[in-house]
Amino acid sequence: MRTTDRALAAALMPGLSHGAFRLYVILDAASRRAKARDGYFPVTLEGLILLHPGIAGRSAGATTVIKQVAALRRQGLLDTRAAIHRTEPKMPVLVKVLDPPHEPAPVADVANTQ
Repeated sequence: MRTTDRALAAALMPGLSHGAFRLYVILDAASRRAKARDGYFPVTLEGLILLHPGIAGRSAGATTVIKQVAALRRQGLLDTRAAIHRTEPKMPVLVKVLDPPHEPAPVADVANTQ
């Protein structure tokens, strides 16, 4: 699946919050940069907190990131080899970004009227 199709399919998934989608896109970009052989690459809670934009220019909190990782796992968009713990924010956890379970439905082109 192409990168844009992957992001579009995830964006159109019902029940996926905006914050979880943003985390998915961040992790998808990180997975492409890491070029892991089996698809798994290490992340830390501390690193995700720094990368994930929160509200009003601040980074997202630990609880928010952990809940969003759980949401991505429930939706079948992320696999982890261990749990991310709030008490150990510097402990690396192997994660793998998965393709959305369904291809995005075709979207009609919208003409620019301006």
